[in-house]
Amino acid sequence: GSDWINFNDAPDPTPGGLAFPNSVIEEDQYVSNANLLFKLNHEFSASHRMSVQVDMIEGERRTPIGDEQTSSYNFDLKHFYRLDNRRQFTWGLGYKAVHEEVESSPTFTLDPEHDTFETYSGFVEYSTQLQPDKLTLILGSKFEDNSYTGFEFQPNARLSYKISEKSVVWTAYSRAVRTPARFENHVTIQTAQLLSPLTLPLHNTIQVKGNTNIESEILDAYEIGFRTQLVPEVTIDIAAFYNDYSNFNIFETDESTILDPNTPIVQNINNNGTAESYGVETAIKWQATDDWRLSTTYSFFELDINGPSDSNEEATPSHMLNLHSSYNISSMLSFHLHSYYQDSIAETGIEQFTRVDAGLIWKIKPNMEFSIWGQNLLDPRHEENEDMFFSGEVAQIPRSVYAQLSMTF
Repeated sequence: GSDWINFNDAPDPTPGGLAFPNSVIEEDQYVSNANLLFKLNHEFSASHRMSVQVDMIEGERRTPIGDEQTSSYNFDLKHFYRLDNRRQFTWGLGYKAVHEEVESSPTFTLDPEHDTFETYSGFVEYSTQLQPDKLTLILGSKFEDNSYTGFEFQPNARLSYKISEKSVVWTAYSRAVRTPARFENHVTIQTAQLLSPLTLPLHNTIQVKGNTNIESEILDAYEIGFRTQLVPEVTIDIAAFYNDYSNFNIFETDESTILDPNTPIVQNINNNGTAESYGVETAIKWQATDDWRLSTTYSFFELDINGPSDSNEEATPSHMLNLHSSYNISSMLSFHLHSYYQDSIAETGIEQFTRVDAGLIWKIKPNMEFSIWGQNLLDPRHEENEDMFFSGEVAQIPRSVYAQLSMTF
C-alpha cells in the first residue's frame, strides 16, 4: 500500500534551533510499502509441530533530504516439542537481509550509499513445571550474528506461581540488544543553525557524524506481574517493569569545534550514555456476551537518561490508554471499534490526542476473509510525531480507508 504524510503544518523552527540549509517543505512526502508473506504450519504429532515463515518487503521514501529504497527478506523456522506432561522444548533459526539504497544530498550523506545488512539468528527455550500445575520455570536465549556488531547473546528467564485456580503471580528477567542502524554508523549530516544573538560564538552549521565503532545498546529488563479472573467473564493483568540501559546512544559535541565560529560544530554519535526507565501496565478483558468482547489497556512510562544531554527524556508519552470492542453480527460478519489515547509529548510539543478506528470483517470461507477499515475517524489528520533532530517537521497522520483480502492454505 501507499501512504501520504503531510509536513505542511510544521511549526517554524525556533531561534537557535536546527534547519536544513536551502530546504523548504511545501508538499506532501511520499512513503510506499509492499509486502509478501508466506507461512506454513505443520503438525507432525500431538507433541511435535513446526512453523515456517518467509516474507519480503519493498519500501520507498521520498523526503526533503533525499530518497530511500529498501528491500527486506526474512526467514523464520520454529520447532516445538512436548517432552512430557511437565516439560516443553522449542528451538528456531532465522535469517534477515536488508538492502538499502539512499540518494545522498549536500545535507545528508551515507557512505556507502548502497549497503546490505545481514543477521543470522537462533533461539532455544525450555519450560518445566517444578511443581505440577503450580510452579513453572521457563529458560531460554536468543543468539544472533549481525553485520555491524557481530555475535550477540540475549538470555531470558521467567517464573510463575499459580496462587489459586483463578490467580497467577509471575516475575521475569530478559536481556535484549538493539543493533546500530546504518544512520548511526555511516551518516554525515550538515544542518543549519538559525542564528540568535543569545548564542555565542555564532556558528552557521552543525555537523553530525556517525560512528563505525558504535556497539549495540543493551537492555536488562526486570518485570513482575499478577493475573486474576474476577468472574468467568472478566480477567485483569497488572505488571510493573524496570529497565536498565547500557551503551545508550547519545550525541556528544566535540568541544574543540566550538571555539572557531568559521567551522561547523561537530556532534558525534557514541555509546557513552546510560538510562533507566520504569512503569506500569494494566489490561482488562471482558466477555460481555457470547458475541461481544471488550478490552482496555493502560500504560505509564518514565525515562531517565544519564549523559551529556537528557533532551530525549520527555520525547515519549507518559500515559497511553487503548479501548477495543469486537462484536459478532453473525457467524460470518463482525464489527470492530478501537480507540487510542496518547498523552502530550513535552519535548516535541505534540499535544494529546484520541484516535478512533473502525472496521468490518467478512469471513467469506473458513480460509478466506475480507475486511474494510477506517482509521483516524475523529479528525482529518492529527500530529503524532515530530522530527526533533532536523527541522521540526511534524508528521500529520491523515484519515484513511483501506480494504484487505486474506487467504490461508
